[in-house]
Amino acid sequence: MLSTLKFKTDTSDYIREIMALWLGRYLWIFLSILVICGFLAAFIDTAFLVVALIALFLVFPFVVTHVYFNYALKPTATKWGRTRSMSIDDKMITVIYYEDLVDDDHALPAPAPDAYPLSSVIGLKIGKKFDAIYFSTKIDDFIIISPEAFSEEDYKSKEEFHAIIFNAIQENSLSLRS
Repeated sequence: MLSTLKFKTDTSDYIREIMALWLGRYLWIFLSILVICGFLAAFIDTAFLVVALIALFLVFPFVVTHVYFNYALKPTATKWGRTRSMSIDDKMITVIYYEDLVDDDHALPAPAPDAYPLSSVIGLKIGKKFDAIYFSTKIDDFIIISPEAFSEEDYKSKEEFHAIIFNAIQENSLSLRS
């Protein structure tokens, strides 16, 4: 079993990743509306230019704001701002949460640990600010790992952690093909 150190990430990292995933999945709809309206405005009627501007400045910001609040108010969004550690073995990734001090007298109790099967891992994004492990269940089901989860002296454990995830991704993609 391989474990990380205790680490903490910003909830803004979680929301930023959700918005990037959501826009990557649905931005083509808004762009196609703008292109179609631009084409119709050029060849049929300039009123379609007004429709494109309404979509750009009223509809699109409203939809993005709705998506932001939809995911920002979920209980999972508050978990990602908590102090946690992770352990990984042959079958599961386990996220263990710890108490967070609010002030000298009060602490937020630790939520129950989360367990994710390696068979549901579909992706790994390695970044400068954080790494993210994606699962096949739903768009907001991923784990953000801070660089402070691995000590700088023990770079080998981070490589082993990534190797286990990459192997799980390869096994999962092979099992989907067969």
